[in-house]
Amino acid sequence: MAAAALSLPAAAQTLQPDIEQRYQTRNYLISRGNEVTMQDSGTDLRTGPAGSWIFDFCADFDAGNNESTLYNVSSGFGGLTVAQSNDISALLYNTLPTFDAMVREGISQSGMDWPTESYSGYNDLLAYGAGLQLALWEIIHDSASRKIGTGNFSVADPSDSVAAAGRANAQAFLDGVAGGWTYAPGFTFQYARPVDGNGVGVPNGQDRLWVVIPEPSTALLGAFGALCLLRRRRA
Repeated sequence: MAAAALSLPAAAQTLQPDIEQRYQTRNYLISRGNEVTMQDSGTDLRTGPAGSWIFDFCADFDAGNNESTLYNVSSGFGGLTVAQSNDISALLYNTLPTFDAMVREGISQSGMDWPTESYSGYNDLLAYGAGLQLALWEIIHDSASRKIGTGNFSVADPSDSVAAAGRANAQAFLDGVAGGWTYAPGFTFQYARPVDGNGVGVPNGQDRLWVVIPEPSTALLGAFGALCLLRRRRA
């Protein structure tokens, strides 16, 4: 599968999509080569142009403070290899529908508002979002291993139960990719680099990988109807 087939061609543009919800758990002791750091892991949801929704992941690891609001955005996967791009495509194509359904259920159970800590399934959302990010980092930084606990990029088993569930999810997702998960057209992948107000790259900024889903979605049928109602309620 060629990387060129994974996204729609488009000229780079500067975007400022708002973060609507962050599903993130903490306290992962992560090793990358000789570097060892305590790192958070999770997934953001953003509003994009024309009512689209963006699933937002860190493409870098332990870079910047993630406070950028302006991004230079281009289609595709930046400088990642075809093999990495294919694995990431398969990962997200086979997991985002479940994550989306979990978010929608949380909204439904929270009075058509974003779920918070009081929602009974909130920790499941955190663990799923963390698992997606950890698996993506594993593919980028240690694609030959496919094991979250060994190799050039490894995550220690955390004592916190939510973080531990996120780590277990990551390995399950990687097992799915290794076991033959495939990608089908329907998602648009974009690579976002942080810039300042003059369009100049932010030093040590955190590059992002975005999956853009139109609203209403054709890739995840009916996926964002509830989110559309939520936006109208908040307007």
